[in-house]
Amino acid sequence: MALEHLPGLQRRGSAAGRCGAAMTQHTKGLAVLLRRTQWMLDDLAFQVGAGHLDTDDLSTAALALDEMAQLLRETATDDARLSA
Repeated sequence: MALEHLPGLQRRGSAAGRCGAAMTQHTKGLAVLLRRTQWMLDDLAFQVGAGHLDTDDLSTAALALDEMAQLLRETATDDARLSA
């Protein structure tokens, strides 16, 4: 699926060419956390698809997503502040 079809997302070029800047420690850390979240969700989707609904796993995923959403909001705010 092309990113243009997802609300709020736009294709911005290759990862190396985005924003014309190298990864900082912060962006490297954010990238790692995003991948770990993706893997957690992949595992959860597999478990749910197999009919295994574990309350603890669902609660852990919900908490992790809440924390990731907050981190993304803070990063967006910091990025906007630095760009201004």
